[in-house]
Amino acid sequence: MKVLHIAILLILSLSVSAQDFRMPMDIPPQLSGSFGELRDNHLHSGIDFRTQEKEGIPVYAVADGVLSRVFVSATGFGKAVYINHDDDKTSVYAHLSGFNDKISQLVKTQQYKNESFELNYFPNEKIIIRKGDLIGYSGNSGSSGGPHLHFELRETASEKIINPALYGFKTPDNCSPFIESIAIGGHQPVKISTDKNVLLKDTFPVFEGEEVYFDLNAYDFEDENPSNLGLYSLKAFVDDTLFFSYQMDKFAFDESRYVNALIDYGHYVLNHGERFQRTQILPGNKLSIYKNVKNNGILLFREVGKKHKIRFEAADVNGNTTVLELFVCVMKTSDFKDVIIKYNNFFYYGGPNEFKNDEIEVEMPEGAIYTSFPFDCKQYKSSQNYYSNKWAVGIYTKPVHKNYRLRIKTYNVPKKHQTKLVVASFDENDKLIAEGGTYKDGWMDINIKKFCTFVVAVDTVTPKIEAVKLPSTNSNQLEFRITDDFSGIKSYRTTIDGKWLLMEYDAKTSRLTGVLDQDFPKGEHKIRLEVVDKVGNKTVIGKIIKI
Repeated sequence: MKVLHIAILLILSLSVSAQDFRMPMDIPPQLSGSFGELRDNHLHSGIDFRTQEKEGIPVYAVADGVLSRVFVSATGFGKAVYINHDDDKTSVYAHLSGFNDKISQLVKTQQYKNESFELNYFPNEKIIIRKGDLIGYSGNSGSSGGPHLHFELRETASEKIINPALYGFKTPDNCSPFIESIAIGGHQPVKISTDKNVLLKDTFPVFEGEEVYFDLNAYDFEDENPSNLGLYSLKAFVDDTLFFSYQMDKFAFDESRYVNALIDYGHYVLNHGERFQRTQILPGNKLSIYKNVKNNGILLFREVGKKHKIRFEAADVNGNTTVLELFVCVMKTSDFKDVIIKYNNFFYYGGPNEFKNDEIEVEMPEGAIYTSFPFDCKQYKSSQNYYSNKWAVGIYTKPVHKNYRLRIKTYNVPKKHQTKLVVASFDENDKLIAEGGTYKDGWMDINIKKFCTFVVAVDTVTPKIEAVKLPSTNSNQLEFRITDDFSGIKSYRTTIDGKWLLMEYDAKTSRLTGVLDQDFPKGEHKIRLEVVDKVGNKTVIGKIIKI
């Protein structure tokens, strides 16, 4: 009887975990982004469904649940809906162009209550959603680079992101991953360019006692789909013994930035975003995707003259696999030896670390870097347009995982400019990028997450406002274009006859759009728009309209 009881409980638990999902759209599914795909400073947290290069495709709830959150922003996910389901799963639908009527009214009510377009709302009332209910329409809102639907599955309690393909959200795919090239230990890559099983003819030298790891540039793609997608899994074997593997099943949001430790970050920076995945697990890498890794993915060969077979298996979530095999031969070298160099300034991956002198201070918390390396800040004289010397902080090919505190001493700052100062960085084209920061007692203070060349600059230019379309007797629509040349837009506020008016901001296009209610009173009205940048420069315009 006890055995029967256990069996019944097991069957029930299986039925609960095996949620019956449907696709979020009624169009043939095709991906433009896969789960765990390697992105700038993050792993992709869901899957991106193509929407036939247009907006407005109906989006449906994938299962029964409760509306748990509605998010609206000019950046990030844009317009997004979150639904909690009974099996500790939450589905997320992002970059929408709009919501269904009920959610739209809920959103509008909260926006007017808060007098803000931006919204992060957790409903107090229980709003039941049924599988197949219309929840919104696909779009391009937020930081989207084109029309698509970003879809996620999360564990409700932990908020860890789960690979949706493991729950049936798969697309037709008979293509094996593509291996572009391989490098041994960060050395010059060897071009492969294949989606077939390959045994390389050349034998590659490794040195006796050398720590050996591999960098692989590989990606996936689908049938008749032009998008490059991420791998689901990667395995590496030496003489048929597994020594490294990862699998993209699930990860936490605070792990996502470890993508910079998964790839060869230096190669990525120096080669215009080319991402090589490394078998070496760096000391500060806390990603949970790794499985069956020996010696942190590093091989040590001792027998001179012996050959070893290395095999890589790159697979997608549908099981399509490409195998690459090669041989390495252990060479003896009198030049290879362990060298220990002492530096005056050395940052250790365990941290914390700091560097200070009379003009610059760097304070890095524990876990901010993945490996130990020599650290320095180099000073360069700057032009009279800046209020500090230029500082090359750290090594720009080294990734930074957490914010660190950076303080830069300023010079000759007029009192009227003290509130207008920003710490700025230089991009690869030597263009100045405002980063932010605060001024106090002759120093600029900022929390930053990159090594770069910095300087203290000033922003005294007010934002620009262009009236593109105003309401009239023939139209109830209004549109402005708002821009700022340096520190960026911080806030905007539109009123009509002194009352707050809901306007939708698209940061990508700098467009601010709104619609007057159909029953808005006829006659003359005053529209006022105030735009403030991130250092407090303000522009205000007023317009009289007649409707």
